[in-house]
Amino acid sequence: SRLHLRVTVKLNMGSALASALLWPSKALSRAIVLWMLKVVLPRPKAVIGVSLLVIFTCGAGVYNINIKNEGDELWVPQDTDVMKNRDTVTARYGAPPSWQSTILSSAVSPNVLTPGGVDTMYDLETKANGLPGFNKACLKRGSGTVAESGACVYASITTLWCNRSHYNVEVTAAVDPQGALLQIIHTRKRFSLCHGGGRVEQGRLMGAPTFSDGSNFKTATSNSSITGASYLLGWYETDSDKPVSALEAVDQDFGDLMESEQTRLRNNWRLSYAYESAFDVEIGRSVSGDIPLVAAALCLTTMATVLTQYFRSQPSISFAKLGGWGMTAVFLSIVMGYGLVIWCGVPFTSLSQIGPFIFLGVGVDDVIVMLEAFRHARRTLPGGGTVESRAEFAIERAGVSITITSITNFLAFSLGSITVIPAVRWFCIYASVTILCDFLVQMSLFLAIVVIYEKDDQEKGVPAEAYRLATQETVPITSIPSAETSAGGVTYNHKVLESALGTRPLASEPAGAISRFDKMMAFYADTLMKTPVRIAVVLVFIGYGAFCIAVIPQIEEARQRLPLEPT
Repeated sequence: SRLHLRVTVKLNMGSALASALLWPSKALSRAIVLWMLKVVLPRPKAVIGVSLLVIFTCGAGVYNINIKNEGDELWVPQDTDVMKNRDTVTARYGAPPSWQSTILSSAVSPNVLTPGGVDTMYDLETKANGLPGFNKACLKRGSGTVAESGACVYASITTLWCNRSHYNVEVTAAVDPQGALLQIIHTRKRFSLCHGGGRVEQGRLMGAPTFSDGSNFKTATSNSSITGASYLLGWYETDSDKPVSALEAVDQDFGDLMESEQTRLRNNWRLSYAYESAFDVEIGRSVSGDIPLVAAALCLTTMATVLTQYFRSQPSISFAKLGGWGMTAVFLSIVMGYGLVIWCGVPFTSLSQIGPFIFLGVGVDDVIVMLEAFRHARRTLPGGGTVESRAEFAIERAGVSITITSITNFLAFSLGSITVIPAVRWFCIYASVTILCDFLVQMSLFLAIVVIYEKDDQEKGVPAEAYRLATQETVPITSIPSAETSAGGVTYNHKVLESALGTRPLASEPAGAISRFDKMMAFYADTLMKTPVRIAVVLVFIGYGAFCIAVIPQIEEARQRLPLEPT
C-alpha cells in the first residue's frame, strides 16, 4: 500500500542517516584497531623505543625555555595602538624611570618624625648607595657626561638637607633636635639645591601627618605646622635606559638589603620596601615555585590510580603495576608537549603552570578507561581470549572514546589559542599540543606496555582465571515463581520488576568477591533512580543554575595590575 511504501522510505532514509553519522566513528575504530594489531601488537618493544626517543627529543626543548613575567606583555595585546604608541614614545624620549621605595614607621611610637627616624632613613640610603652598580643604575640629573657624574634622583625627607653633615649641623647639634627638625620641615618648603630645589610634597614624604592646629592632610593650610607623621617615604629612581641585566641585579641587591634591614631594625622600626620589577620577579618566581605542587599532584594521582587498579582478592584482574606505568606515560606526555612547544619558541608563563594539573586529570582518565576495557575483555571473552582478541576488544571500546575526547579537547584549546590576550593564547597553545601528545603517548608507549603485560599474563593463564571467576560470579537466574499481572495489555512479573527497580535483590548474588567500590556504586545507582531523589536532584541543579545567573551582574573585572600578580 501507499502508506506502507511511505513508511518504508522513511525508515530507509533514517537508516541511511544513522549510517552516515556513525561512519566517522566506525572508520576511526577500524583505524585504531589496525594500528593496534599491525603495529603495536607484533612489536611492542620497538614501539616503546621509538616512543621514548621522540618523547625525550621533544622534551629536550625545556632547556630552551623563555620565561615571560612582565605584566604588560602577559595581559596586554602587543599589536594594539596603546602598545604601539608607548613603544613610539619610548623610542623617541626613552623609557620612563623605574623605581625603588622604602617606608619607615616606628614600632614603639605612633610618630616616626623624629631625629632617630631621619637618622635611620640616612642609614638605609647610605647602604643602598653602597650597593654594587647602584650609583651607575640610578637616574641622574643633567645630560650626557654631566648625567653620569651628577647626583642620583630621589625623594625623601633627607633631601631637605644637602648631605648628612648639613643635617647634623642643623638638627643633631641643636639644643632641641626635635624642635629644630619640626621647624625646618615647617619653613623649608623645597628640597635642598643639591637635590634640585623642587617643592617638597610633605603629605607624600611624611605619611598621615598630624598638625599643630588639629587639621588633617586635606584641611591643613600654609600656617599649619606638622608635629608628627606615621611613616616616612623614600623614593629612588633608576634609569630604565640602562641594561636590563644591570637594573635587575641592582633591584635584587636592593631587595636583599632591605630584607636584612627589616630583621636588624624590627625591635624599634618597621620597614617596608618595594621596587617596580618586584611584580615581574614574583611572577617569575611563581613559575618555579609551583614545581613542588606539580610533583605532589603527580604522586597523589599515581597513588590513587594504583590503588583503584589493585584488587587483592582478584589478582587476575588487578592492574596496579600498569596503573603506575600509565601515570609515568602521562608525565612523559606532559614533558613531551611542553618541550615541543618551547622548541617552537612559545614563551612560558606562570599561567602555563596550570596545565600539568589539568593534563594529569585528563591522562589518568585515559589510563583508567584503557585498563578497564582490558579488564572487561578478560572477564567477557570465552576462556579469557587471546592477546590479540583482548587487544581488539579493548581498543574498539576504549580507543575510540579516548580518541574522540582527545580531539574535542584539542579543538577547544586550539580555538582558545587565537585569543588576543598573550598569556591566555600561550597557555592554550601549551594545552592543545600537550593534549595531543598525551593521546599519542597513550596509544603508543602505554599501549605497548599493556601488550607486554598481556602477553606475559597469557603465558601464565591469568586471563583464563579471570574468565573462570567471572563465570562463577554471573550465575543465571533460576526459575522464579510466577506472579504476573496484566494491565492495559502488558504482562509483567512483580519480582523481576522489583529486582529491576532495586527494591528486591536478584535470585542469586555473585558467588565471587565484589569490591566495596562496586557495592557503593550499586547503592548509589539504586538511590539515584528513585523518583523522589531524581526530582530533588533536578530541583537542586535548577536552583543552583538560577543562583549562578543571578550573581552574574556582580562580577567585577580586575582592571588593575596588582590583582593579576601573585599575592
